[in-house]
Amino acid sequence: MSQDSPIKAYFWQLSKAVVSFITVVIISNTLGAYGRGQLSLYLLYLQVVLMINEIFAGSAMSNWFAVYGFEKLAKRLLIISTVILTMAAALAEYLMPNQTWIWLFLWFIGLGLTWQNMVINYFQAHQQISLRNRWQFSFEALKLGLIVVLFLVMIFGMTFNGTSSWRFFTNTHWFLICTASAAWIWGFAAIKKLSNMGAWDRPNYNSDDLTIREHSKQGFTAQLGHIVLFFIYKTPLFILSSNHQYEMSEIGVLSNTFLIADTVWIFGNAFGMVLHSKALNSKNLNFQNRLATLYSTVSFWVTLTLVFLIFMVPEDVYSWVFGSDFSEMKDRLVLISPGILALAVSAPLGHLLHARNKFSTLLANHSMAWISMLLVSVLFFYDQLECVSSSPFWLLIGLDVALILILLLNLYSLQLTNYFLSRFKVNSLITLRLLRKVMPL
Repeated sequence: MSQDSPIKAYFWQLSKAVVSFITVVIISNTLGAYGRGQLSLYLLYLQVVLMINEIFAGSAMSNWFAVYGFEKLAKRLLIISTVILTMAAALAEYLMPNQTWIWLFLWFIGLGLTWQNMVINYFQAHQQISLRNRWQFSFEALKLGLIVVLFLVMIFGMTFNGTSSWRFFTNTHWFLICTASAAWIWGFAAIKKLSNMGAWDRPNYNSDDLTIREHSKQGFTAQLGHIVLFFIYKTPLFILSSNHQYEMSEIGVLSNTFLIADTVWIFGNAFGMVLHSKALNSKNLNFQNRLATLYSTVSFWVTLTLVFLIFMVPEDVYSWVFGSDFSEMKDRLVLISPGILALAVSAPLGHLLHARNKFSTLLANHSMAWISMLLVSVLFFYDQLECVSSSPFWLLIGLDVALILILLLNLYSLQLTNYFLSRFKVNSLITLRLLRKVMPL
């Protein structure tokens, strides 16, 4: 099996998700649903900043690195990112001045993750998918290792509410410190790896410079579609955080629910990354279309199996794993299972549109889906119908509607609807053969 095959990519992504899952289990049991909700909102703010940063620093990095090389763009991207992260931290400090340490730690995490994003995009631009996945896994493993050490310190009595050097920081602070430390250790190790790969050299690349104007234009159009998709996925958290009827614990439960959803649909995302890389290095549209429909079909069947497994897990398991505050997680997962399945199938299609530089198409598709979600979610949710007044039911139904619509629009945009349906039976048989080869492993 090729080192950069989609199956290999999936297992690396799955391993990364498992490590991330263990990390969240430790955090959830330590902080509880309320503390997990607070931490989720801090990280959500950082995610918004990083999404905005990529408008200027470039969502199309892998496309650029394949044409212009790494050395030519790295310094520019880091300077832009540093300025944006500093402005975001200063704004946060101005609006909420009593949490200076939080914003400082988020600044360090943000800059570390920005550098990480550049490195893994360089790997992808050169079809080093297996290398990209191994390095992403190493970051999660390093972060978990630091948090485990922290957790053991807490178990053996050196609590953060005690005396000496611990008392200046809360549990949330220390989890952020572990994440920041992991990001920067990973970043310094990546510098040596890039040097060994010749990332600082310029042979065989386009001698023309990517102008600031073209850089900003491409980054803006490329990233807007991602930003809208991000807001589709995070809208339930945004609305719950602004509605005082719901406690922070509800946000914590929903954050962990989305973690499980992310773990389930990574199969489609792993296949999408491989397809994106292959499409960047092949101009044969028929080859790209054939791979896209195959990968989407494989993702459909595997994700459907995983969704059925979710249905079989008893509710008590979630309370046992995450803590008693998380007993409602299964109900949330059942509600968003149609969206999980739709997103898994559409992920390779979205990656193909991105590889073809169809950024405006992605933006239009995601925007129409987001509007549909808001029509379903906000109107019904704020009406507070009696039958759903105690849970964010319509928010999650709206998420399902949006993700299903994205799938249909991506198929239409690629003109693959009929081809996908006509190849579905054949691709399903190929999926069965692939699974038979993999299962003995």
